[in-house]
Amino acid sequence: MTPPLAHRFRDPSLLTTALTHPSWSNEHPGAPHYQRLEFLGDSIVGAILSDLLYRTLPDWDEGALHRARTAIVRTETFAEFALALDLGRHVRAQATLLRDGLPQRVLADVFEACVGALWLDGGWEAARDFVEPLVRVRVEAYAAEHARAATTGKDARSALQEWLEARRLAAPTYTQTDATGPDHARRFHCSVTAHGRTWGPCEGSSKRGAAQAVAELALADLLNDPASHPAPPERAVPAKHAVRRRRRPS
Repeated sequence: MTPPLAHRFRDPSLLTTALTHPSWSNEHPGAPHYQRLEFLGDSIVGAILSDLLYRTLPDWDEGALHRARTAIVRTETFAEFALALDLGRHVRAQATLLRDGLPQRVLADVFEACVGALWLDGGWEAARDFVEPLVRVRVEAYAAEHARAATTGKDARSALQEWLEARRLAAPTYTQTDATGPDHARRFHCSVTAHGRTWGPCEGSSKRGAAQAVAELALADLLNDPASHPAPPERAVPAKHAVRRRRRPS
């Protein structure tokens, strides 16, 4: 049984290779594994996403498009795609690896390898038809949050601060990592750490601009992966508003 890739392979061995973990090749000398296809698929996914961002967000500049792509092209995202497509069930790997469950990194690699196999077998259209519907949802979510921030007038740093505060998490920590260029055209670089993770560095023409850019990246990343982050705690009902239950007469 083959995974649902909506493509009939002229060369089925490409798909077989895309679903073969290196541990299988170690146990079966001569059997090709997915690493070369994963290398190819990584670039193909990036190109398809870049093309989609360019076509659907015509008013965004290069920096905004780059931050959107960076927020979406993540191991966790590709692993989610692999799980949704049930690719893991078709992977050939060492028995112990399958028994313990495939880690996110392997699932993400398998997804990218399948994209590489599709591109080799069916060209750009086959790969795009497979990838674009998956990433389009992430692009739309990212763009919607970007529009919301613009509508409310909140900058990315404020929005990130509020997201963390709503979940009772520590405030983000910004670190200026570097400054490059001549005095009249300095470029500042900044990273941010929040919720046990670090993003960046991102750059800007000022320290504030660099901090805004990296905050936007972190916020988009957090919003794109809500399942792995805590939801805001429920607010307790103040005592004065609580409904008192009447005792029934005995």
